[in-house]
Amino acid sequence: MANMRWLLILLSLLQSSQANQKELTPAPATRGAPAKAGPPAKPLPPSKGNPPAKAQPPAKGNPPARPAAPAPAPAPAPAGAPGDPATEKSVRQALDAAACSGHYADEAIALASKGREYESKPDANYSYCLRNTSTYECLHYGEDGKVKKRRLSVVTHGTAFAYKKKGGESFLLTNAHIAVRPVATRDSDHVTGIPAGCKKIEEKLRLVRDESDEFEPGHIQVAKVAEAAPLDAAIIKTRHKVTIMPYRIGHSAFLKAGNVVAVKGFPLGRFQATNFGKVVSAYDRDSEREWDHVDFITDALLTSGNSGSPALAISCKTGELELVGLYHAGYRDSPALNAVVAIDELRSFMETLSYAHPHRSPDDSPFSAAMRKELVAALASPDVVRYFKIGERFVHARIESETTIVFEIFNDRFPFRPRVEVTLRDVLDEEDSRLESFSLYVKPDQLWVRTEDADAETLELVQSLLDLTRRQLYRTLEYRKNDEAAERSREANKLAGDLFRQLDRGNAEINDLLKSLSEVSPRIKDAAASGWPASPTTAPPRPAKPAAPAVPKMIPSAPQPGAPAR
Repeated sequence: MANMRWLLILLSLLQSSQANQKELTPAPATRGAPAKAGPPAKPLPPSKGNPPAKAQPPAKGNPPARPAAPAPAPAPAPAGAPGDPATEKSVRQALDAAACSGHYADEAIALASKGREYESKPDANYSYCLRNTSTYECLHYGEDGKVKKRRLSVVTHGTAFAYKKKGGESFLLTNAHIAVRPVATRDSDHVTGIPAGCKKIEEKLRLVRDESDEFEPGHIQVAKVAEAAPLDAAIIKTRHKVTIMPYRIGHSAFLKAGNVVAVKGFPLGRFQATNFGKVVSAYDRDSEREWDHVDFITDALLTSGNSGSPALAISCKTGELELVGLYHAGYRDSPALNAVVAIDELRSFMETLSYAHPHRSPDDSPFSAAMRKELVAALASPDVVRYFKIGERFVHARIESETTIVFEIFNDRFPFRPRVEVTLRDVLDEEDSRLESFSLYVKPDQLWVRTEDADAETLELVQSLLDLTRRQLYRTLEYRKNDEAAERSREANKLAGDLFRQLDRGNAEINDLLKSLSEVSPRIKDAAASGWPASPTTAPPRPAKPAAPAVPKMIPSAPQPGAPAR
């Protein structure tokens, strides 16, 4: 507050000095028609006998009068008074110092006139309204009980901005949750207006004037180039002529609380607007959903259509705008707290058009044989509690042999009415673990199935469930180890927080998988007829040489459309 008070005083002083320098203008003439000049008076003739008088010579001793000396120049204003050039210079320097106390400016007054002039032009349109139109195919049962298909489309709007041109193509940056929709909808990958269990069959990206623009010949077609889900960023391109942002890419590491930022986008998809705000936090680690990057937080008032907007700061060195971030999310119920992906996280992605996760930890990598051995060793300890929470269910893990782990997933009424609904036998075979067999509860029996007897869809679901169950147990054991240390160590506290968020994301996926398994479980009766005994407690004998099925890769869940709330 003190700095703002001095700033206002200095501004008042500068305005006062400028007012004193203005020249006085002459008073306007009196209104009315000007008076006409009369004819010149004729000289009177000399009287007779009186010759014209001669001019008298100057008296001796009295020299002719000299012209009056000019008035003396006004004395210069005393130092420190309004109008003093030194005072004006010091005021300007004080204003600049108040607006720029670091690498980036705290006040918009620091923006150079060149930048102000450019931003005021109507053709300064390097931010564009991006429209995503996605079509999904959904299955449902008709009145006749037969499976039918229907197609549903959903349209959302965000912002994209052009940042470079190469080889006749212009490249634009936006958010991944705007440019990319999930391949299939699930409870954890919700798309507004589309029920869970639908498959994406088409996705169109266009640059439009605003959300009401229905003139298709005027739309600009764009194509996706690259996606970085942990950054919530995507790059698109077009061969159409677009305006490239004229500013250099800055350094978000130099931002500090109090710096002013401008966010230029399309709020609600309605019109282009520039929102100003201050940086309220220069560093915020974002590990919500599948994101993993560094944000800074601004109090600029932003909405869903602003997703993908450029965030610009004013360089104190040049007085020009610089790109310092990409707006991507807001805090729920807090419109004045908005998260911007720091540009230092995006620089390599923007330049190379590809992404390699720089923060990848062992927990993000494929579940290795070494990680499985750690899991076996932990479960073999007499001190470990072998019950875990995955999704909305409890699971019991036990070591059957040095090479086999059995996971028993209970029903949703555990522990009051315990019943094992899914059993997974995980076998280590030559440094590679695999799903040997599994069982599903199909009322009234627990039916065991070998992997080679299961249909492809059921096998994919069960294998994905095993992969996630292993990982969730591994994360839980790591969390238990760090939980006590988290009260004494900041690093352990941060690690525990990251693990908890990873567990939360994995639980949402497990809930979806268990729901899908319950829908296909009736098929297991046909598989059980191939010779496996129906028993609620006894596992089937191991085949001599079981065929290891190919492990299908899981599709990472895509972000939701719109400006996500955190």
